[in-house]
Amino acid sequence: MTQTIETITAFEGRMAKVEGAARTGKTEALIAHVAQAVRCGMAPESIALVCTSALACQAARKRLRARMGDEYAEAAGRVRIATAQQLCLEVLQTPEAYQFTGREARVLSPDEYNFFLEDMKTLGQPVRRLRNMLGFFYKQWANLEPESAWLEPGEETNARARMAQLLKTEHAMLFQEVAPLCYEYLHSNAGAGARKAFAVLACDDFQNLTRAQQNCMCMLAGEQLLVAGNASQASRDMYAHPEGFATFEENRTGVEVFTLTETFHNPAAAAFTSAVLGETNATSAANASDGLEVLKWNTPEDELAGVATLVANDVYGGVVEHDICIVAPNKIWAKTLVDELAKRNVKAAMPTFTRKLGGDPRDANRCAALIAYVKLALIANPEDAVAWRCWCGIGNYLTNSDAWTGLLESALANNCDALDALRAASKACQAGEEPFLRAGALAKRYEEGLSAIAHATGRKGFALLRSIGADALPAFEPCRQLIEGDEGPADLLALVQRTLENPEFDEDPHKVRILDYESTCGLQFQRVYMPGAIDGFVPTREVFDVVSTQEKRDAARASWRRQFCNAAAKANEQLTITYFSKAELELAERTKMHVTRVRADDGRRMALVRPSCFLAEAGAACPGANGGQAKLASLGLA
Repeated sequence: MTQTIETITAFEGRMAKVEGAARTGKTEALIAHVAQAVRCGMAPESIALVCTSALACQAARKRLRARMGDEYAEAAGRVRIATAQQLCLEVLQTPEAYQFTGREARVLSPDEYNFFLEDMKTLGQPVRRLRNMLGFFYKQWANLEPESAWLEPGEETNARARMAQLLKTEHAMLFQEVAPLCYEYLHSNAGAGARKAFAVLACDDFQNLTRAQQNCMCMLAGEQLLVAGNASQASRDMYAHPEGFATFEENRTGVEVFTLTETFHNPAAAAFTSAVLGETNATSAANASDGLEVLKWNTPEDELAGVATLVANDVYGGVVEHDICIVAPNKIWAKTLVDELAKRNVKAAMPTFTRKLGGDPRDANRCAALIAYVKLALIANPEDAVAWRCWCGIGNYLTNSDAWTGLLESALANNCDALDALRAASKACQAGEEPFLRAGALAKRYEEGLSAIAHATGRKGFALLRSIGADALPAFEPCRQLIEGDEGPADLLALVQRTLENPEFDEDPHKVRILDYESTCGLQFQRVYMPGAIDGFVPTREVFDVVSTQEKRDAARASWRRQFCNAAAKANEQLTITYFSKAELELAERTKMHVTRVRADDGRRMALVRPSCFLAEAGAACPGANGGQAKLASLGLA
């Protein structure tokens, strides 16, 4: 039965499912319901609003405060707004959960995970085989499949045992383990007290969660559970479980289903996305005045400069920068756009493109940000075995994974953890002994680490950043903008981790938002620009890889189709999609464009490319492309 946001706001039942196409107000319905619950006297702390990302949580907080007004501003700030991963991690960080699982909820960062992979490679398996195997493990965990049902003897069992050894001795946890372990705990008798932690739990974009996360959210809901989403809008996360949303009411009793159909704001963009997804049959072409425009350029340089000019024109015309979003296909496009906008005196932020510290840990001269981060982690907690593992691996072409394997064997033989074994190895080497092969290499790094810790003792804030060599590193810029100057090592590390792993926009409204495709979920903007809409970028080149199977190509295309439409649907007023027709061959190969053919042009080898196949899929809902230079000329900007 078709319903409205108002009927969802007044919902008083036990469970509800809110479904609808893009731009039908699903997120707004959940926010309205949460606001109503607070107004009716429910304790804000007993309400949770679950969003896909930190950016979506930030946007939801602002929308909740705006809906509740000044009278309830303080109460709105006490509503728990977080991602499913954050809630699961908080459960595992309790003493009761630690006693049940025997695992410390110290999750590896993406850069730390690279060292974990290097240590797994010592098993001798081909790298591709190992990565595929681990991906298979993670998918089974996400789907809550018991290991006894799928873990095969031999390579898989050996790999699983090595994983357990590494994580146990380093007191670490994989990102992919958090929700499955949380589910195991909540599902047990020991976790009974942690269940129903929130009287009301509203979960947005339920289709983007893994099965483990979905089940955990259901168990954390006490009196009322509302889920919202659209199975055809599932993210590209290979572990997402859209079936859990599609069949939500079939697998539970007493679920009331609300179907939203009214399109808000930009009808042309909504019709376009629905047509690409195959949800409707568009019969009339949209045009620029409807809120949707497609522009074509000659080269990437023309496109990037042209888009920056159009955005600057919006800003000079009165549009506030934070109401403009550019969805970039890759980091190169994002960084270039930041530079192009700066030339036009327009500031921009691209937080989701800096989630990794980057660099090559095998070369100490090429990973300054990683070295600074690991130093800070050691200073904040000298007992952090993961930080010591990273520190001991920097600057070696094998990241000292062979020596670390010897250390783990020593730890196992002596029934101790990795850090205790490292201390023992250092003492032995000082006494002229080497307890295992290349123990001296680790002992040397251990002593250097202790010196780094001693050097920074007592420093805080900006002085601490300088002492670890992070004061001028771009990766630490978001942190520098937030610190006050008196933060100790632990507080500073937490701030760095938040800006890297769960980035949010700073409070400056005068910065254009530049995002990747996946990060647009849960957000909305007045104007959205989508440059680089070519085959090879959107969708990526794997869709056109003839070596791959048709099944894999179709799955990748469907996944990118959803991401493309999710981003396009975020434009409230104007959606501008742009593409170019040719690029220098070296750039095309480096950025993995799908090249249709190569030709000579003024002595240069140029790759010819095609506009994204999704534009053709939209049929009549997609307007014909206009020339980018002609557009600039019409605005007096050429």
